[in-house]
Amino acid sequence: QVAIDYNPSVTGPRKLHRAVQDTGFEPTLANSDERLHTLSHSSDIKKWGYAFLLALVMALPTIFVSNFHFQPCKAYFILPGLSRHNLVLFIFSTIAQIGVGRYFYKSAYLSVRSRAINMDFLIVLATSIAYIYSLAVVIIAMSLHNNTTPRTCFETGPLLLAFVSAGRWLEHKAKSKTASALAKLSAMQPSEGILLQYNSNGSVMSEEIISAGLLQEGDDFKVVPGGKVPVDGIVRSGTSAIDESMLTGEALPVVKAAGDAVYGGSVNQNGLIIVTATRVSDDSTIAQIIRLVEEAQTSKAPIQRLADQIAGIFVPAIITLSMLTFMVWLIIAFLMKRAPLNVFESCPQLGPDYQSPTVVGAAFGIAFLMAISVLCVACPCALGLATPTAVMVGTGVGAENGILIKGGEPLEMAHKVSAVVFDKTGTLTSSKPSVDTVVQLADKTSISKDLLLALVGTAESGSEHPIATAIVKCAKDELRLSQLGTIVSFNSTPGRGLECTVSGVEELLSARDGQSVQGEPPFPCSGLKLHYEQL
Repeated sequence: QVAIDYNPSVTGPRKLHRAVQDTGFEPTLANSDERLHTLSHSSDIKKWGYAFLLALVMALPTIFVSNFHFQPCKAYFILPGLSRHNLVLFIFSTIAQIGVGRYFYKSAYLSVRSRAINMDFLIVLATSIAYIYSLAVVIIAMSLHNNTTPRTCFETGPLLLAFVSAGRWLEHKAKSKTASALAKLSAMQPSEGILLQYNSNGSVMSEEIISAGLLQEGDDFKVVPGGKVPVDGIVRSGTSAIDESMLTGEALPVVKAAGDAVYGGSVNQNGLIIVTATRVSDDSTIAQIIRLVEEAQTSKAPIQRLADQIAGIFVPAIITLSMLTFMVWLIIAFLMKRAPLNVFESCPQLGPDYQSPTVVGAAFGIAFLMAISVLCVACPCALGLATPTAVMVGTGVGAENGILIKGGEPLEMAHKVSAVVFDKTGTLTSSKPSVDTVVQLADKTSISKDLLLALVGTAESGSEHPIATAIVKCAKDELRLSQLGTIVSFNSTPGRGLECTVSGVEELLSARDGQSVQGEPPFPCSGLKLHYEQL
């Protein structure tokens, strides 16, 4: 991959594309799909999903083994000082420590190197100390040929790693929802445009369908009826109605003529227009909207900056509290002249060679367990995760529903909003007009409402205008017909209306009723009010 900086007034992506082609290579433009793939967190979801599954598989046996009370006997030991259940716990803990813990070790190392210790450092600290301590006491017991088995903390690592991995997996699952919002915005950008090339006389010499990303400022391109405008530009010639609801929320298309601005992603309704490109690629309006949403999802809210400040002293504070806990419990154990809890499992059946743990060993063991508990409880702290996740998901859901939020600060301040004032009418719509009432101004004895609706619905069926679509739908629903009559000599003039010849409507109504069309049945309808002075 290569990133090129260039002056748009001198060259453009199409010239650069052809320059690379001349060297014998076939370049391809980087598209938004790669960026959306990163924002989708698909790789992170897969990674943490597998990590959680592995940690869970390793944690479940350790829970069973560590809580199962084996009957002490000589068969219980594989070697002096090494019991069967400690060996099982060691195997499962080692697999979890290597298979899952490696992700946390890498993050912790990077945080230490950058002098910004994060939560992963606490996780690594807790699991590593528990693992090394457990391994050390087992090795010491074996070297001393003890006839007792030390109580270990091998189960701490798999359990903690499973819990935190599950949290990371759910976190990335939540963040991935924002990618769908950006994918919908990105889908508004057309992938191709029709580039026009002129000869020396100013006449169109050729038309070429090229990638929208290769259009340059000053290029002329053609937009056919029903096509999307590839980039922002100014209409050079032609007249048409443009649907800009994806940008403005306006349900009705806007008539565009020479000199009017059009925007990339808007839909050309019914006319052929020639447009001169003014803003292309990442400078287009829709590209700026997508970039705004991306930046909003990574911006920090004021409360998040506070959380970051607290998190900066959180890790050192927890380590200090853990060390203080160790010292306090060690002193308590010595003052009591006995261990508050046994850290060795007795095996009285082994005979007179059995030796009970010393006060020093028992005191050290219980103090260590309490210190590790402080670290483990603090590891899954949501302080550094909840706020950024909430900002990312909140802005993503807003974009998915057509609400663009500029960042974390506006999102945080939104809870103080008590009133919303809209400075423009016509934008708070469902973007789909519907018929509300039909007012018949002609002589009601000369034509029935059913025939009037059938005639108008048939005539409008040849138009792509949103109001025409609403009229056709209402006609079919109210007349209970799946199809209307036929039209010939159809001619539509943007901004003025249409004219055509309609036939076959009386036959459709007669076939529906089984008789000639008579009477004026009631006509309830819903949407725009129509006034017809004459047919």
